[in-house]
Amino acid sequence: MLAEYTPNTLEKARLQELCSRQGSSQYTHFIREPNLSLLDILKAFPSCCPPIERILEHLPRLLPRPYSISSSPLVSRKHLNFVFNIVEIPSGSGRQYSRKGVCTGWLSSSQIDCNNKPKIPIYGRKNSSFHLPSDLSIPMILIGAGTGLAPFIGFLQHREAQVKQYQDLLCGPIWLFFGCRHNERDYLYRSELERFHEVGILSNISVSFSRDNSTSARYVQDNILLHSDSVCKLLLEQNAVVYVCGDARNMSKDVNNTIVTIISQHQGIAMEDAKSVTMKLRQEGRYLEDIWT
Repeated sequence: MLAEYTPNTLEKARLQELCSRQGSSQYTHFIREPNLSLLDILKAFPSCCPPIERILEHLPRLLPRPYSISSSPLVSRKHLNFVFNIVEIPSGSGRQYSRKGVCTGWLSSSQIDCNNKPKIPIYGRKNSSFHLPSDLSIPMILIGAGTGLAPFIGFLQHREAQVKQYQDLLCGPIWLFFGCRHNERDYLYRSELERFHEVGILSNISVSFSRDNSTSARYVQDNILLHSDSVCKLLLEQNAVVYVCGDARNMSKDVNNTIVTIISQHQGIAMEDAKSVTMKLRQEGRYLEDIWT
């Protein structure tokens, strides 16, 4: 469509080349990989001046952004907390200007005060399985990276409120494996997690920092390996439930492979058999994921 409204001969030929089957590799290299926006392309081809109505016809629909709630209704019934990373895309590699993610950029720039409250349209989307077990004595293994910590904060708040309300409750242990990039900049809810551990809501907390050289465990799966005996006992002998929240491309796959590995080592069985055990955990609702791409 853009080539139709590009009078400059050289620019038009280049656009047609990028849109052709022969130019698919160049399209990937010059447009897809650097994540160019429409404005970047229009600036790169200054003679291209399509009518605004044609641009609107081809713009994709803006999709809703799902976020996990990081609070418990037992703690606050009128407020919802959620966590987000501000996606920052610098200029360069064909990008004509720096920019932020559409939703997180808008949220971060919204000024919230008593006189000027921004209206944020939201809707609820239920996850029928990713919730606390009804039996409080069941152990839990929480595994999250980055903002994947969010639902676990809600879990821990909820458990603490239950313990305060019913002091004779018999609660199973809760282990948390959390990972982020930097200790000083990215350790979300540090003080709250430390408090949960001090008061006994969290039985164990293992944190890994992927960009700090001071720790041997760079990723959550590294800490799972370091505590493989305890994890396997919780999972295979005490019927613990595993919750995984975070990136679907790498983190969740690596965690799954690590669980398979430690089951294989702990039980002395082949990897294929360990995969079958892990699949059975999923089928029983004891290996749950809340992941995104």
